[in-house]
Amino acid sequence: MRNAVEEQQELIEKLKGLMKKMDDSLSNLNMENFVGRLKKEADNEKTISDSLAVAMKTSIGMDQNTLPEKIKIEINAQKAKQEQVRKSVRAIQDDMLGFFSRTQIKKYQEVSDEMDREQTQKRLAELVDTIGRNQTAQGMKSAKEMADKFNKWAKILEQKDDKQASGAAGNGEMIPVDPEIVFGLLRLIQREQELREQTRSLEENRKNMPDYSDKAAKLSERQMGMRQELKKIKDKAPEFPKLNSIMDSAEKAMTDAGALLFKPQTDQETLGVETEVIEILSSSLQQESEISGGSGGAMSMLMMM
Repeated sequence: MRNAVEEQQELIEKLKGLMKKMDDSLSNLNMENFVGRLKKEADNEKTISDSLAVAMKTSIGMDQNTLPEKIKIEINAQKAKQEQVRKSVRAIQDDMLGFFSRTQIKKYQEVSDEMDREQTQKRLAELVDTIGRNQTAQGMKSAKEMADKFNKWAKILEQKDDKQASGAAGNGEMIPVDPEIVFGLLRLIQREQELREQTRSLEENRKNMPDYSDKAAKLSERQMGMRQELKKIKDKAPEFPKLNSIMDSAEKAMTDAGALLFKPQTDQETLGVETEVIEILSSSLQQESEISGGSGGAMSMLMMM
């Protein structure tokens, strides 16, 4: 009897470990959708502003030639971080436009249009130069302003669309979803994110790549392989029609992305389709959570043990 109890407790601990791993993966995933990406850059801007505040205490009034070496290194580090923020925000806006062209969900166009009206890229480029010139007070102020804007746009995108509202299981009963399905979807999202960045890199460097077509074809092959994996996951969840419907949409988008890559085509349109795959698969995990009863989804029942 004692051995049976010990074995059961050991199993529970293993399952709780699996649940924590799933929650960590979901947290990482939330940082990779549009809302999470904007909030991440807002946090980066706040960190840059705080670092400039520290540097300003020992460098105020100095020009670049008289700065202590330690401060020069710190200023250059913050300048490099700000340049990375600029590039990341440019990628977010490009992906947003591509996603809107596929889905026609207006809030994405509205945020992108506001980013243009605010001359976001110009202001971020100017901020890079401001930091490089050791104008720390202005740099702190501008970084905080950009952080506020990124959080504002993230809040707009957090609003649910009518088409995204769902009613989970219909009869109010929460049905646990096989954790293998959830992990399979998480793996696909992570791989689609990697594919999108490889597509972006290929597009940026295509003029210097004699084997551009071959590399795009390999990405197409990878995308279609992921499509086959999604079909296998879908076959494991026949009792969840809403979840299946979402996966059907993701499968179609994967087919379109694979076809564009095979052309070869790696521009904003293709990036938009790949982004659509990520957003759809992310919504499938939200659907899983609603089916299974809220936070933790298929594993939430373990918290009762």
